[in-house]
Amino acid sequence: MTDAVPVGLSLSGEQLREHQRLSAQHVTFSVTESCPLRCSHCIVATVPVSDRSRTMPMDRAESYAAQMGSLARRGVRFVTFTGGEPLLARRQLQLLSHAAYDAGIECTVVTACHWATSTATAEKVVASLPAIECWQVSTDEFHSEYVSEDHVVRAAKAAAKLGRNVMVRLSMSLPESAGVVSLYNRLRDALPDIRIFAQPIIAMGRGASVPSFSEMAEVPAWPCVPQGMVVRFDGTVAPCCAGLVDTRDGHPFQYSNADSAGLEGVHQEWCTDPLLQLIRASGFSALMPWLREIAPDHDVLAQTPRHPCEFCVRLWTDPGVGPALRERISRDENRAKVALLARDVFGETFMLEQLAAAASVVRTDERFEASGP
Repeated sequence: MTDAVPVGLSLSGEQLREHQRLSAQHVTFSVTESCPLRCSHCIVATVPVSDRSRTMPMDRAESYAAQMGSLARRGVRFVTFTGGEPLLARRQLQLLSHAAYDAGIECTVVTACHWATSTATAEKVVASLPAIECWQVSTDEFHSEYVSEDHVVRAAKAAAKLGRNVMVRLSMSLPESAGVVSLYNRLRDALPDIRIFAQPIIAMGRGASVPSFSEMAEVPAWPCVPQGMVVRFDGTVAPCCAGLVDTRDGHPFQYSNADSAGLEGVHQEWCTDPLLQLIRASGFSALMPWLREIAPDHDVLAQTPRHPCEFCVRLWTDPGVGPALRERISRDENRAKVALLARDVFGETFMLEQLAAAASVVRTDERFEASGP
C-alpha cells in the first residue's frame, strides 16, 4: 500500500534524449473520435458511439495500410492506435496493425476497455488483434462513471495472459485525492506484475475545466516530447498526441493532409519543421527571447507553466505569436542551426538533407542562368 501515487517518469538527461529521439520513429493513428465515455478530463472532443462520421473510412485505412512499408523505410519503428476509443473501429485497427506488423513496426493500442465485460470476452478481443503487441489500458476517477476498474483489470490480465506487453495509464488531478490513491492501491493489488503509469491532468481540451494544480517556473522545465505526428481519422495531421492533438487551427504546426501528401510526405514535413524540431531539441526556453520581443505582455511570460504542454497550448492563444516565431525560425541561418541541432541531438539528417537538396537546386539554377540562352 502507498500513501502517495508515483507520478510521471524520472529520467536522466540521456534517457530524456533517447525518449525524444523516438519521436521521429513513432506515428499515431487516431482511427475514430467515437467513444462510449464522456470523461470530463479528455483532451479530445469525442462523439457518441452511434456517430460514425468521425471514424476512419475503410478505403482510407486501406490506403494507409499500403504505405506502412514506406514509413518503415523512413525509420518509423512504432505506431500507436488511439481515438476516441480505437476498438470501436475494429476492422480498421486489424487492417492497419497487420500491415504495420508485416512492415516490421511494433504496434500499441490505447483503450479504456469498455469491451472487457467478462474474462472470456476480454481474451477474445485481445486475441482478435494479434499484431498489436503493446496494450495501454486506461482508467481513473473520471472513467468510473462509465466503465468500472474491473474492466481494466480484466483487459490487462487478458493481454498479459496472451503474452502482450501491458501498461495501465492512470490520469489524476493534482494534488492527488484520497480516491485516486485508493484506486492506485487497488490496481496495484489486482495487477502486481503490471506497470502502472500515473500522469497529471493538465489544462488541455475538456481537461482545462478540471481543477488541477499547475506548477509555475521561469521557463518550461524540459523540452517538448511530442511522441511523433498524429494522423487523424480524416487524414489531417497533428504535431503531437498531447495539447494540440484536437486543435486544428490557431497554432503554427500545420501540415498537409495525409491523403494528398501520403504518410511519407507528412512525416517528412514533421521531421523538417524547424520550429517543432527546435522545441523538441532544446525546449521553449530557446524561444523566450524572441517571445519577449514579439509579445512582451503575453501572459505566459507573467505566469510560465512548468509543464511544456501547458505552456504550448497557452502560447498560441495570441494569434500573432505563431506566424512571427515561424518567420524567425524559417530564416536560412536559423533553419541551418536547427538542422545541425537535430543531427547532433537526435542523429537525424532529415533537415540537413532537405537543405542540401535546396542548395543543389539553387546551384543548378545559377549555372543555367550563367550559361545564358
